[in-house]
Amino acid sequence: MKLTPFIILAASNVIAANSLDQRIADLEQQMTEVRTNTVFGNAGARTVSALPAINSYGLFLSMEMLYWMPFIGGTEFAYFDDTFPVASPFNGNIVEFNFDWQFGVRTALGYQFTNPDWAIIAEYTHVKFHDTEHASHPRGGLSASGLPGVVNETSAEASWTCSFNVFDFDLTRAYFLRPRFSVSPLLGIRTAWIQQRDHAQYFNASTSVSNLLKYVNETAGAGLLGGTGLRWHWSSQWSLASHIAGSLIYGKFKVSAKAENYLTTPAEPLHVKADTYKFLPNMSIDTALQWEKAWCALRLTLAAGYEFQYWWRQNQRLHFDTGTAYSWTRYAEDLGFQGVKFRAALDF
Repeated sequence: MKLTPFIILAASNVIAANSLDQRIADLEQQMTEVRTNTVFGNAGARTVSALPAINSYGLFLSMEMLYWMPFIGGTEFAYFDDTFPVASPFNGNIVEFNFDWQFGVRTALGYQFTNPDWAIIAEYTHVKFHDTEHASHPRGGLSASGLPGVVNETSAEASWTCSFNVFDFDLTRAYFLRPRFSVSPLLGIRTAWIQQRDHAQYFNASTSVSNLLKYVNETAGAGLLGGTGLRWHWSSQWSLASHIAGSLIYGKFKVSAKAENYLTTPAEPLHVKADTYKFLPNMSIDTALQWEKAWCALRLTLAAGYEFQYWWRQNQRLHFDTGTAYSWTRYAEDLGFQGVKFRAALDF
């Protein structure tokens, strides 16, 4: 009976040792889960995912309503001259297009992996702009911009259509750098198809002669896309998000210009095709106020923000000149967009 206390003490020590070993094993497992070993052989803490933990299939779908206004260089189609007949030196004003705000749409479908916690996203953006302008000068002081010889006209009517289509395929990961600050770098491929068509008709009331000039500029290409997103989390539901991305697209520019009834010639004295291949750099910046709510297997996100895009030298044009023979030079202007956007997304 005197051995009983020693037996109880030994059993307690064994249980305590087993419990300590289990705690150490659990701690080592937890350290492994938050540890990252690099290709250089060193190690450090693993960054925490910036997405809430939900028991979903990993799919997410988003829809954005865009309300944008474009700014397009090279849209001048006529100029007024206060002298009649038109003579040098010129003294007047340029007439160009003034585009209004238009609605567009952006849709995205993606999949969120769990290990590693990367996501793939396919995103499509479409916006179409159209503008029609009129100009008149009762004394005949209206001249065509970019079409030499068409001077002393009394009126002009022009229209411009721009169709903007972009498809992005991204690989991204959102993770915390600080308790309330997260980043989401992305790398992907961007494809673009941008179609611009415009025509201008010039009419002389005294001679009943009209001249028609048509331009076509279609861009189709693809290239690498890179960027990052930044989010400041005020709480688990509210945050301020910003993104910046850039792409270098290489593609074909289908460029043509055609004139009808030019200098009283009934047919098409000018019909020039000037297709070319070029690089097209572009960038986008946006900022949005975001709200999100997570349930067992769902996450709903609502956001409202402002976006800016710029495409350098996208509007490829031809400028005509006349002398002993027709001649032309190529020039390029930029294309840009800005406006608000409203986004709704669902993870499930």
